[in-house]
Amino acid sequence: MTESVPGPVQPTADAVAALRPLPLTATTVADDSLWGTWLRRNAARTLPHCVSQLHAAGAIDNLRRVTGEVDGEFQNMWFADSDVHKTLEAAAWQLALTPEDVELRAFLDTTAALLAKAQDVDGYLNSYYTVAKPEQRGRNCTRATSCTARATSSRPPSPRTARVSGPRSSRSRAGSRI
Repeated sequence: MTESVPGPVQPTADAVAALRPLPLTATTVADDSLWGTWLRRNAARTLPHCVSQLHAAGAIDNLRRVTGEVDGEFQNMWFADSDVHKTLEAAAWQLALTPEDVELRAFLDTTAALLAKAQDVDGYLNSYYTVAKPEQRGRNCTRATSCTARATSSRPPSPRTARVSGPRSSRSRAGSRI
């Protein structure tokens, strides 16, 4: 019997839903089909190119700047972290199909560990506002990514709603769950 691999969404048993997602193993894609060709090209060319571009463009080093592993100015666009997240998601999907891909597994593991290390104790993770504009963190809400730690408030936190001390606290500003 084949092991069932769940997809990215798993509603609870009591969720009201007309449709339920299929496990990844419930479908197959023929190698010689349009999608089979696309999947092979994605694994062989697109993903390796994306990973190399994350390094070349400085997106990975921006996260290393947050952790103190690399010195220097922020590189690339203020939204460069999103490229890391999108590539990491693509790598995870590909690894579901080809779990034996050692290089892709290494990228996923090291990048996920880097993101965890770069994330602030209150859950905030944005290398641009952490490295280049820390004084604007949570204040420039025209760029939604800078407001993630403060929901919709543009005021500085009061002492009552400031960070809860302790490593990787699961509670943050105003007692909201992360």
